Amino acid sequence: MKFLLKIFLAFLVCAQLIACTKEYSKEGGNHVVIPPPEPPVPPNEPVKTDTAVYVAGYYSVFRDGVFTAVSLAVIWRNGVPIVLTDSTHHARAQDVVAVGDDLYAVGFEYTDDPLIRKAMLWKNGVPTALSDGKTDAVAYSIIVDGSDVYIGGFARKGDRLNKSVATLWKNGVALSLTDGLYNAYIFSITKHGSDIYCGGSEWNRSSIEVAKYWKNGVAVSLSDGLYKNVISGIIADGNGVYASGTQTPMNTRETRQALLWNNKTRTALTDGKTHNASANAILRIGTDFYVAGMDERFAVIWKNQVPTYIADKSYWASYAADLCVFGNDFYAVGNIVLDDPSYPLYPVLWKNNQETRLENNGGGGEAFSVFVREEKK
Repeated sequence: MKFLLKIFLAFLVCAQLIACTKEYSKEGGNHVVIPPPEPPVPPNEPVKTDTAVYVAGYYSVFRDGVFTAVSLAVIWRNGVPIVLTDSTHHARAQDVVAVGDDLYAVGFEYTDDPLIRKAMLWKNGVPTALSDGKTDAVAYSIIVDGSDVYIGGFARKGDRLNKSVATLWKNGVALSLTDGLYNAYIFSITKHGSDIYCGGSEWNRSSIEVAKYWKNGVAVSLSDGLYKNVISGIIADGNGVYASGTQTPMNTRETRQALLWNNKTRTALTDGKTHNASANAILRIGTDFYVAGMDERFAVIWKNQVPTYIADKSYWASYAADLCVFGNDFYAVGNIVLDDPSYPLYPVLWKNNQETRLENNGGGGEAFSVFVREEKK
C-alpha cells in the first residue's frame, strides 16, 4: 500500500513540474495559447510595366462632310491617338510630358478669328486656356517640376498688330520676358537646379531675328544680328548651356543652315551653301551631342556633327522634330511626305531608326514632340 502511495505522490510531483513549465499571461494567470507559426509569406508579385511612348501633334479630319480639313490636337500613346479637341477650330499639341498619374500637353487652338490662337494646356485631356483669345498666343514647350508647371511660348499684347512677347507661364501665370518693342518667341524650355532656361529668338531694330535664351529672365544672345538665327531646342547641365537652331540667309546665294551652340560656341552642322537644313531639337548623352532636324529634304540625326538619315530617301521629303533616349532605345518623331508636296504629311515615330507611321485619320498630320517612360500595365 505504501508502495502504491509513493507511486501516486511521484505522479503528482511530475504533473506539477510539467504544469509549472507552461507560460502564464500577466492577467489572471490564464495559460497563453501559443499559435502555430504562420506559413511563410510568398514574395510580392513583380509590378508589371510597359514602355509608354507619348507623341504630341495633330491630324486632320473633314468637317461635316465638307471638303475642309480641320486639324485636331492629338497625343499618341504607343500609337493610339488621344484626341484633345473637336472639329470646331484648328488646334495642335506642340509638346507632351507625363508626371505621376498626370499627362500634360501644350499647344494652341484657334478662335473664331482665323488670325488669333489661344495658348492651351491640356492636363489629362482637360483644356485650360493660358491666354484670353483676344490676341494671338501659342504655347510651344512644357516642363513639370514637382507641383510647378512651366510653359514657354509667346503672346501678343494689345491688338493683333502688336509685337509678340516671349512669355513664360508658371502655374498659369504669364511672365513677359521681353518688352514688346520687337517680336520675340520661346520655342523650348528646360530646368537645371533652380534655374529656368527659355530658348527662342528676338528681332532687332533691323528686323533680323537674334538667337537668344533667357536664364531666369535674363537674356543671353547667341548670334550677332547680321543673319536671322533662332534657337529651337535648349538643354542645360552643370557644365553649361547647349542649343540647336537654324540660320536663315539674307540673300539668295546662301541656304538655311543647321546649328549647334555649346556654351556660346557656334558649330555649323551644314555648309549653308549647297542646300537648306534646319536643327529642331538637341540631346546630350555623356560627351555626345545629338541634334534632330532636316538636311536638304531628309530627316536626319546628327551625332557630333555626323549625319544619320533616318527616313527613306525615296520619300519626297521628311524631317525630324524631336528626339529622346530611354534605356537602350533611341526615339525620334517627325513627318514624311511620300510622293510629292501635294500629298499629306504623315506623322511618324522612329525607334532605333525603324519607322512607324502614326494614325492620321487619312487626312494628314504632324508629330512635334516625344516623351518616353515606364508605366504600370
